[in-house]
Amino acid sequence: MSDLESETKHLKEIEKPELKFLIERLDALLKSIDGNIKKLAVQKRIVKELRTSLGKSDFASILHSLRKEAINDLRSEFPQSIEMLRRLEEAAESEVQPQVFSFDKEFKEALSKAELRLEWWFPEVIEGKFPTYLINKMIEVIVDQKDLSVKINNHKVESMDVQLVCSKIVSENNRLFRRQYDGQKFIDELFKAYEITLLRNRKAHGDTVYLKEAYHAMLFQAQKPGFFEQPTKQNFHPYLPDEFVVDLSRSLKNGSTVTRSGMKLELHPLRDPKECFFIVLPNGDRVYRGLLSFKKVD
Repeated sequence: MSDLESETKHLKEIEKPELKFLIERLDALLKSIDGNIKKLAVQKRIVKELRTSLGKSDFASILHSLRKEAINDLRSEFPQSIEMLRRLEEAAESEVQPQVFSFDKEFKEALSKAELRLEWWFPEVIEGKFPTYLINKMIEVIVDQKDLSVKINNHKVESMDVQLVCSKIVSENNRLFRRQYDGQKFIDELFKAYEITLLRNRKAHGDTVYLKEAYHAMLFQAQKPGFFEQPTKQNFHPYLPDEFVVDLSRSLKNGSTVTRSGMKLELHPLRDPKECFFIVLPNGDRVYRGLLSFKKVD
């Protein structure tokens, strides 16, 4: 019997109702097993999170993990875990409050040792007081005592562990301030973005345009040719709004506000704060600005 004949025979046999039913049931069983494996993997990950957090005395993180839906599945499928999880929750709730009370002092001590100071920026590294801080004029830190979490520029950290929070702040600081920056190149590119926005809105030189529109034009300019040939996430070159604000504020501070062609940047207020960026002025004040223009230097 040839291979083709053998395969044809097997196909005909599979078409028999009983065999076809068994194949469908086996496929359903495989699918069910895959689902259980995925569920167990999630439960294993959470148990490992709990073990790691307990080892670090990160009780806020433990309480966040215990609120996850997978914990209910864990209790249901592993009844022996119910008492242990109850005791863990009680211990975490008892131990977390002293950490909240001491957070401010330990947080400031840890930040003072972190590499956050920038010689070319403002001398005030840490401003504000518990539960709201401002780091280097650009990183907002808000401690939520009820939720037992910390927001760093709207990125939520489900922990009150001072070292973890500080490491996240250092990473954010590096992202914002330790990028390549050329003041002259920035202002020249901003002027190009201004001209594109003028053309798009049928306006004349000297007119104001929305700062956010100019930013979007700069973001468009930052893309390499490969992105327009194949616009994928891998080819996209990010330039986040807060990075733009840092570059703009830095240019204001060091006086890089005149293009090579002799056009000077001017920023203007706008009533609606939703249409504005929070800019840091050369004197250190943070203000909303929503419009910009360029004027010829006399």
